[in-house]
Amino acid sequence: MTNSIEFVTNTNVQNVSLIAYGQNFKLIRGEIIETTTWTSEKPYLIYDFVQVDSTSTLTIEPGTKIYFHKDAGMYVKGTIIADGTFEKQIYFLSDRLEDAYENIPNQWNGIVLFSGSHDNIFNFTIIKNANIGLQVGNIENEGFATVSITNSHIENMAYAGLFSLKSNIYANNNVIANCGLYAVALLIGGEHEFYHTTIANYWGNYSLKTRSTASLVISNVLRVSNATGGSNLYINDLTKATFGNCIVYGSNVTEVELAKNSEKEFNYFFDHCILKVPETFNTSNKDYYNKVWKNANYDPLFIDTYEKYNYSLDSLSPARNIGSLEYAKIVPLDIMNNSRFDDVGPDLGAYEWIRKRSN
Repeated sequence: MTNSIEFVTNTNVQNVSLIAYGQNFKLIRGEIIETTTWTSEKPYLIYDFVQVDSTSTLTIEPGTKIYFHKDAGMYVKGTIIADGTFEKQIYFLSDRLEDAYENIPNQWNGIVLFSGSHDNIFNFTIIKNANIGLQVGNIENEGFATVSITNSHIENMAYAGLFSLKSNIYANNNVIANCGLYAVALLIGGEHEFYHTTIANYWGNYSLKTRSTASLVISNVLRVSNATGGSNLYINDLTKATFGNCIVYGSNVTEVELAKNSEKEFNYFFDHCILKVPETFNTSNKDYYNKVWKNANYDPLFIDTYEKYNYSLDSLSPARNIGSLEYAKIVPLDIMNNSRFDDVGPDLGAYEWIRKRSN
C-alpha cells in the first residue's frame, strides 16, 4: 500500500511518500512445537524463536513461506521435513520485504539442527539473508545430526552458509554462495557427500571488511575458547567428504582449506571438480583428487556474481561438458529441472548450460 503526506513550510510544499508492506500471516513467537504440518495457506512469521521438540517432526508443505524477524531463528531438536518442488519452493527469509533488503545478510539468525536430530530434509528450499543459513550439529549435545539438502539455494549469510559440526550431510544440486566467512564449513569430521554443487563466494557488496577465509573448509578438528581463558579441543573421524562434479570458486586466491589432526581419520575426495586454489596446492595424490582443474584458467564464468547473483554458466565456461557420468546419473536433472544428458556431457555445478532456442 502506498500513500503520501504533504508538508507546507513557508510556502514550500513537500510530499513524503509512505509505503507499507503487509500480509495476513500466522505469528509464532518463542514457541516449542510438537509434531505438526505447516501449510502454504498463509506465510509464517517467527519472532524470537521456534523450536521443534526432540520427539517431534515439523513437516512443511511445498510453497510455504517462512519469515523471520530480526534475531529470530529456528532450532530443531526433532526433525524437519521441508520437501518442496520445483514449481512450489519453500522459503526461509527475513521479514523485511522492501527491495533494498532483498539480498542483505544477517537479518535473522538461521536454522540450527541440534546433534541428535536425524532424517532432516531440505528439498527445493531457498534460505537467504541470515547469520548462519543452516547449522548441522552442535558441540554441546551428544551424537550428531543428519540432513539431506537437495535442489536448494543457501545465499547471503553474514557468517556461513552451511556450517557442520561432527555431523552427516548428503547434498546435491545446491547453490551455496556469498557468505562473510565460509560458504561451507565441515568441522570436527563427520560424513559428507556433495554432488553437482556450486560453492561460490564473491562477498564484498555488503561490508568494508574483506573476507580472509576460504569458501570451503574441511577439518576433523576444532579448538574453541572456554570461559576460563583456555580452550577445548574437539576431534572426530572424517570418514568421508566426497565432492563429485562440483565447483568451488570465489574472489580469494585460495578457496579450499584442509585442516587435519593425525589422531583421527581424514578422508576426502574431489572428483571432477573445479577448485579455486593456487598452482602450489598439491592435487597429485589420486587417493584425494581425480580430474581436478584449478587456478584462474578455469574460472567457471558465472553469469553475474555481484549484482544479480546468477551462478549459472556462460556458454564459454570451462565447466561445461567435463563432468563424470557416474555423478550425473545420481542427479540427472539440474537445479532448474534441465536434463544433464542432452548434449556432449554433464556440466559441473548445480546448473547445466542450456542453449537458448531461437524464435
